Amino acid sequence: MPVQNNPQMYSVKQPSAWFWRTNFTQQQILKHLEESKISGHWLVCPLGDANRAIGVATFASNPDVFVADVRAKGESESDGKHHQELFAHLPRQHAPPGRELMIRVEGLTYTYPSGSSAAVRELTFDVAKGEVFGFLGPSGAGKTTTQNILIGLIKGWQGDVRVLDRPLAEWNSDYYRSIGVSFEAPNHYLKLTARENLEYFRSLYDGKADTVEEVLAVVGLEDHIDKPVGDFSKGMKNRLNFARSLLHRPKLWFLDEPTAGLDPVNAVRIRKIIRERQELGVTTVVTTHDMTTAEIVCDRVAFIIDGQIATIDTPDALRRRFGSREVEVSWKDDSSENGSHDADGAQRFPLDGLSDNTDFLDALRRPGLSTVHSQEATLEDVFLQVTGRSLR
Repeated sequence: MPVQNNPQMYSVKQPSAWFWRTNFTQQQILKHLEESKISGHWLVCPLGDANRAIGVATFASNPDVFVADVRAKGESESDGKHHQELFAHLPRQHAPPGRELMIRVEGLTYTYPSGSSAAVRELTFDVAKGEVFGFLGPSGAGKTTTQNILIGLIKGWQGDVRVLDRPLAEWNSDYYRSIGVSFEAPNHYLKLTARENLEYFRSLYDGKADTVEEVLAVVGLEDHIDKPVGDFSKGMKNRLNFARSLLHRPKLWFLDEPTAGLDPVNAVRIRKIIRERQELGVTTVVTTHDMTTAEIVCDRVAFIIDGQIATIDTPDALRRRFGSREVEVSWKDDSSENGSHDADGAQRFPLDGLSDNTDFLDALRRPGLSTVHSQEATLEDVFLQVTGRSLR
């Protein structure tokens, strides 16, 4: 069994009686140990591909990386478990172990025929059954290219891609019975009504399908069923796209900017539909630069920039990892002369030991208490920190 070892920090030992499988790459583990200045006896053993790591000790077999005896020399088991908690903040490159994978991608690379550099480079990720997985990035980052490869519109890519337990290259037209796609740009027959558009596409499927009336009601277009699509607004056309992707009850669903062009009310409707379909077991891949949508609907998100994945994790874990573990208390002194607020102010306190922090308790009793906010980062803040680029 090959062993990756940094002799300056780690010494190889036999695995102890307690260990866990990690959900992180070997490089992430070593980086964490170095940044945390954790010294002592460590064992990092890759089994198979050293760039992948799956699992936790109680889950599925065949892990790619073990972290054994994860405690410094002289530490007790309880001390070592503290380090396990630290590892919980590392990116979740892969879906939770033991779950059926709907998509598995290794080393995906593609260069457009007219391009001088790769549009996507060495992408590696997977999507579990029933998961809502998001690709976040600015225009031109590679999100839509990745989706177009996964739905079979782009050929000639390199890497290993499996969808629905079969190599993507081996799928034929049967593939489109199992997947649904909602494109960002509306593409309808404008002279036909909403009913006629959907009846036509519904006729292309030979399996079970919902009725036109049902899917239009889901997106709030039932009152426009016999209206020519050319008379629809952009938002209505986008919702019709969305409805069309639902007709044949796909078990794998690809959504490209699902809330683009929608007013706030209908954006909320679309996000709710995504979550409702998840409860029915549908797996969804969302490409978006809308952070609100990503935070609400995605179980995990991948930040993609310049054709490469910068990190993958849950929105909550990303906010906690890159946010500040502080709470801010602010106040307004309404008693100031002339209505001025020169005495207004704010103060931040560390979350650790907050209940015993007398300064914090005094601040809560201060006259004019206005707000108390934790200082977690937004996904947009995190994206900027991780990539150095804005989504705008």
